[in-house]
Amino acid sequence: MEKVMLSKEEALALESALEGVNGDKESVSQYHATSGLWEGKCQALNDLGLKEINIALYVGYEIEKGPEEMVYDYYLKNIERGPVIENVLNLLNIQIKGINC
Repeated sequence: MEKVMLSKEEALALESALEGVNGDKESVSQYHATSGLWEGKCQALNDLGLKEINIALYVGYEIEKGPEEMVYDYYLKNIERGPVIENVLNLLNIQIKGINC
């Protein structure tokens, strides 16, 4: 079984939920299955299904890259087009470390 992809917010919410129950994965899974209504720091878990929660808990998860990370990866793979990417980011007033700041 493969790891599930989580957003940064979902990963932080899952870690927060685990901290709240001293790392007891079963408690997190049971709460999600029976209540399913997370609040506060764990609210991002409301968008996940039980299967996704359990895979994240017991198999693992990877964090999806954000827009800045995707642009940076693209920049590194297309370094010869670097000035074009830098100019576009500057026009959009977007600063990405390692590219234009």
